[in-house]
Amino acid sequence: MNKIINLLVVNRIEIKEKWWHRFHYIIVYGSIAVLILIILFFISIDSSWKKYTYTSYSFEQGFSSAKGVETNCYFYTYDYSDPSIYCGDINIPSEFMRRYTLANGTYEKYTALKSEQNLTDDKIVSGGIKSGDFSDIKVKKATSILFSNLIKQLLIGVIFISLWFIFWESIIYRCFVYIIYGKKK
Repeated sequence: MNKIINLLVVNRIEIKEKWWHRFHYIIVYGSIAVLILIILFFISIDSSWKKYTYTSYSFEQGFSSAKGVETNCYFYTYDYSDPSIYCGDINIPSEFMRRYTLANGTYEKYTALKSEQNLTDDKIVSGGIKSGDFSDIKVKKATSILFSNLIKQLLIGVIFISLWFIFWESIIYRCFVYIIYGKKK
């Protein structure tokens, strides 16, 4: 273990009391502390280790007892494009209307009206958005942790920090000390 530490950390008697040696420790270990905080920040905002499942929509039965955090659904309509839906895992107007009418028990009436009046799901959803029919729809989102992805990201962080330490302590600083003092006698 001592050999590994001596290989990684410059340990020479003649530099122990030099101000730049102490300054070097502040820079290297301080940068490692900042790097740890940066890596933890990026891991926390990255969602690849989180799995979101949408458990229930407010128009479905059992919404109040479903697990998860309640989030709003967003519906946008424009004259020049199809309507946009951001509601859990539903983002296609036809899928939204199918689930919405099945939950309300009006699916047969909906399909009959659609074929009778030659309407598309996009036109029906756009009309519903413009009239405010969908403004209060919410979804419950449950979050679970994918521990394998989290551990992989933490391991990558540890490897990066180790490489950072080896680069600055074992390569750059060792070269700096060699330039000033030469070979160890």
